Amino acid sequence: MTSMMKSCLLLSIAGCVSSILAGCGGGGTVLAGNPPSVPAVANSGFESPALAANDWNQALVPGWSGRNAWGFANGSGQWGAGGHSGSQYAYVRTSTGGAGAGEITQTVDGFTVGAKYKVSFWLRKRTGGDIVFAVDPNKGTPMRVYANGALILGPTPVPGDTWVQYTSKPFVATTTNYAIKFVPQLVGFGDWTDLIDDVEIKIATP
Repeated sequence: MTSMMKSCLLLSIAGCVSSILAGCGGGGTVLAGNPPSVPAVANSGFESPALAANDWNQALVPGWSGRNAWGFANGSGQWGAGGHSGSQYAYVRTSTGGAGAGEITQTVDGFTVGAKYKVSFWLRKRTGGDIVFAVDPNKGTPMRVYANGALILGPTPVPGDTWVQYTSKPFVATTTNYAIKFVPQLVGFGDWTDLIDDVEIKIATP
């Protein structure tokens, strides 16, 4: 191989490398480093452990913690028509009957620092009445969502009898773990119970 041929070959290789780094002229994008990880929410659909039909369990939800009136249920009748997917879901109750404001939280690991994320979930109100407030049928209440104490969604509109998906505003991860907390708003006298299902953390795309 002559010197001229070697020079042409080197120039050709350099040109290819430059083209790849520039996206090969076709609008492609080269990620700087590895793509961000997608954190997994444990027991995101509240299907574990399995409950009997129309049963509920307060404050014993694997993967989740909370305070006051919260738990999970497999319900129809006064609880509703089942989960958004599957048959179970979480409930968070706020009332003036002594239970106080319920909350439900999960600390999720696996965030990539510097990446942008959002939280999505499905929300509806509990149907039917309540034993304590029998003359005041259950109503839904606006929901707020926090990530490590920072408000990322809410308050939502008052939920109705059908499941509606909500997605938080994007936030940039500054740590590898976040406490995702759902807090209903106490809006007046009575029993206010929201149902939550299919919680996900997604990468926020531009």
